[in-house]
Amino acid sequence: MIVNELVPIDSGTVLNTCTDPVEVVSIQGTQRLIIFTNVDANGGSHSKGQIILQAKCASDSGAEYVIHNSVSSQADFVPGEGSTLIFTGTVTFIRQGSETPTDNLLVKETNHVTTNANGEVTSLITEREAVCQGKAG
Repeated sequence: MIVNELVPIDSGTVLNTCTDPVEVVSIQGTQRLIIFTNVDANGGSHSKGQIILQAKCASDSGAEYVIHNSVSSQADFVPGEGSTLIFTGTVTFIRQGSETPTDNLLVKETNHVTTNANGEVTSLITEREAVCQGKAG
């Protein structure tokens, strides 16, 4: 089975700590969800997906941003045992009109979610790193 959907997003805000002063950036746009799912001989399902985000953003100071991303996911469900979902992504917030890339924000995130046979989350691990582009360190 293949899912290919275009979904509008309004996913809140992010703080760009690469600017001085720090800017609050509001995110609005669309994302394309592409998910491939296969069912194995034992009834388990295995999915791989990709999210393509296209968005323009504005900060509280009026600065405009565009977003570039690379996001992938993998999910496995085994009947009677539960599931695992791994989501990894990189999103770059590019500040428009800037002469240098030092105020561009790069956010890398990995989520690992495990559920039991009843669908209850038994483990959730999130790792997030935000770095300023063009700055040493």
